[in-house]
Amino acid sequence: MSFDSAQTTAGMIGCAGAEAQAWDALMTRALISAEAAMPAEGRAALTASQESWRIYAARACPLWRAVFEGGTLGGVLAADCV
Repeated sequence: MSFDSAQTTAGMIGCAGAEAQAWDALMTRALISAEAAMPAEGRAALTASQESWRIYAARACPLWRAVFEGGTLGGVLAADCV
């Protein structure tokens, strides 16, 4: 998605979503690499940490939409929340 397409709310949401997907892919590759280099205990701790983050994000990210309910910024911030 180009910067020019991020001039509207829909474009901003699309851009933020694409960026979030790109960061997620990078993080996944980094986690796989880190796990491969860790002893079992470290892998278990990393897995638990990531699960805690997923739970936090699932609960915290919708907050942005709620804070800006009725406005267009909530959707943009929610799409950018990872």
